[in-house]
Amino acid sequence: TSEEDSDFIWRYSRSDKQAGLIDYVPAQITVARCDAKDRLYAVDAQVKVRGNYTLEYMKKSIRIKFDKPQSMMQLNNGKKFKNWVLLADWKDLSLLNNPVSFYLGNAILEPDGYYCTDYCPVEVYVNNTYWGVYLLVEQQEVKSGRTSLHETKKNQKSWASSYLFELDGYA
Repeated sequence: TSEEDSDFIWRYSRSDKQAGLIDYVPAQITVARCDAKDRLYAVDAQVKVRGNYTLEYMKKSIRIKFDKPQSMMQLNNGKKFKNWVLLADWKDLSLLNNPVSFYLGNAILEPDGYYCTDYCPVEVYVNNTYWGVYLLVEQQEVKSGRTSLHETKKNQKSWASSYLFELDGYA
């Protein structure tokens, strides 16, 4: 991978996203659980920075796209998906806000059969360069094994509809 592809994370800002200039670049991803139980060694993938307001921070979140579905750190009971997310948590020095939120979300929703993303703190290497601690989470997408939504048919006269909301004060 070229030097230019290695520094993709530092090049982009929020204005680049608004202009549609952020693309995937090829990279080798190595992810290791912070508790050293599991490691995913140097896997080829496509990566790009993600977020809205967080694109202005030094450490940016990353979206990973694999060519074939890949299990990561046994999240979601080891299910394989092509898309995963690494949250940077730049403003949270404790690195606890998102994990606690996801823990509570799972504790509240899971007993009733509802979905909340699985997560785990990981150390990340991109192209054999250490990038630090991130929070590995599932990509929020409507897909079997992730978020399943009832599909409303055209001209359907039922009140039953499904929605996926995202709370984002900066979008």
